[in-house]
Amino acid sequence: MAGFSELEIEIRNRFNELLEESTGNLIAIMRDVHSVEFTSSESRQKWAERILVQEYGQNGEDWLAGWRVECLENFRAEYLCKVRKAVGERPGNVPSHFIIYNAPRALYGQMNWTGDYLFGVFFAAVDPTDQFSGGFAENNRRLDAFIVEYVSQDEFQKIVMDFAINLYKENHLTFDPIQARQNGDWRWLEENVIDGWREGEK
Repeated sequence: MAGFSELEIEIRNRFNELLEESTGNLIAIMRDVHSVEFTSSESRQKWAERILVQEYGQNGEDWLAGWRVECLENFRAEYLCKVRKAVGERPGNVPSHFIIYNAPRALYGQMNWTGDYLFGVFFAAVDPTDQFSGGFAENNRRLDAFIVEYVSQDEFQKIVMDFAINLYKENHLTFDPIQARQNGDWRWLEENVIDGWREGEK
């Protein structure tokens, strides 16, 4: 694997082991339940996914969705990166099981774009079920990227409310949300929560 460091090769190999284990479960279902053997030029993963949906329809789709979540959890545990919240809608063109990274510099992933500043303007989306994603994730971690966890405006307002109540309680005060909105304190509270996210404190 010319062009890759020993660490990157090790990361890729470990991720492939995780992927092979999960894919093996898919193939075992096809073999044991339907006596279908893997004899395709497709990758084992893509073949197993296609056959599973072909045999089980919507149930197969649901099973795959759960499998992707499992892959995502395993991937995050294996290639842990700092997570930061951001207010806004997750990009609609990015599959739900992809992990979105953000940084002040260009990143690695199956999808890449630039957007409004969060912790930088460079974004990448990584598919945790893809064999190359271990290398992408390790490189992104080296580039000090953050995993972006999007929070809706409604969720954000609830977070600000909880933060305000606790803050006022610590200072032996009673929080009045109506008064806070009228005198401008609410905006200060919102900015305080966002600043805390940027610093990794909240």
